[in-house]
Amino acid sequence: MRAAAAARSSPPSGLKTTVVNPGFEGYHDARELHAIDQKIFLDTERQKRIFDPKVRTIGIDKQRLDEQVYERQQLKRLEQDREDWIDKQQVQQDKHAQALQAESELIRMQRERDVQWYRDTYQRKHAGREWHLNDPNAKRKDLPARVGDYDPRCGPSGLQKFDGEDLDIQQRMRIQHDEIRQGLDRQLEEQRLKKWREDQLDGVWEERAEEIKRKIFEAEQLAKMQRRQATKTTADFNRALADFKKKEAEAARRHGEAQSLEDIQNQLNSGLLNERDEVMLNGRRSNAKGLHGDQLQEIYNQQAQQQEELRQRRIREAEEEKLACARDAQHHAMSLMLEKQLFNEKRALRQQLDSDNAKQRRLALEQAAERRRLYAQEVGEQFFEPFVPPRYHDGVPEKRKPTR
Repeated sequence: MRAAAAARSSPPSGLKTTVVNPGFEGYHDARELHAIDQKIFLDTERQKRIFDPKVRTIGIDKQRLDEQVYERQQLKRLEQDREDWIDKQQVQQDKHAQALQAESELIRMQRERDVQWYRDTYQRKHAGREWHLNDPNAKRKDLPARVGDYDPRCGPSGLQKFDGEDLDIQQRMRIQHDEIRQGLDRQLEEQRLKKWREDQLDGVWEERAEEIKRKIFEAEQLAKMQRRQATKTTADFNRALADFKKKEAEAARRHGEAQSLEDIQNQLNSGLLNERDEVMLNGRRSNAKGLHGDQLQEIYNQQAQQQEELRQRRIREAEEEKLACARDAQHHAMSLMLEKQLFNEKRALRQQLDSDNAKQRRLALEQAAERRRLYAQEVGEQFFEPFVPPRYHDGVPEKRKPTR
């Protein structure tokens, strides 16, 4: 075995010994030599197993296969443990790297905040020496060429005042805007006051209308109650009259029966049937059969009393009907009067509103005309008079006519 290893470790026959490679030593490094020795050892052990009849087996070597399976499982387990340990190490390293990154970010942000605070506190633009050269508002802060008509920096040749120059236009426009705003506010206040008055008048008119409606309703209810009372009184009177007539008819029937019996008795005892002279009543012969003078007089008195009662009842009915007609006419006249009063009040209110509107329109037109007259910027002859040279007559300047 040693000879074979030596033969294998000897250099190839084709190589020569040189200064660069003397004896070809170091051709194989230690790792290759170890691998070769391991392979030789495994071959020797295999030959022992094959050529030794005590160890050699016929067929499949199950024990060796189990050992190989166990070795593979061990290798897989070791590999899995190694990968798990590597994963844990990677996770731990990642967390540590994230913590370091966060810490570095905090340090960087704090440093930037400190730098920015220092800049904002001690390195502002307006604190620099050259700020007056880079200031964008330098012209605005600078003193203007003139501050007014009486600026002492302007000499005699400054020509600060000119005829026709409107120096107060800003103030005048501001005053005009204030007057316009005040006028608008006054108009709005007048409109609000007008609206309030109209609402008040409408409220008064509605209250008056409600009161009139209530009075009409009360009058109608009173008329209905009076009509119901009159109807009830008439029904009671008719009921009493019917009862009285029924009783009177019953009494008349009884009296008629009694009179019939008495008439029969009188006929039986009368002078006509017995051929006797009749007694004269009131200078004439009586046509009543079997009646005496006092009985006939009582009949005449009852008939006259009944006629008088009928006449009085008809008079009362006519008076009641006349009173009902007068009451209805009074209610109708009252309703017409209330309606006419409402119409007159409404017409007066409309006339008042129309007059107020006309006054407001006239006042608005007058104000507009006054504003146009005051704010008219027309250039007249008076503006050009200072610029027109005077005319001379015999060396004397003519007097100009005053212009309005």
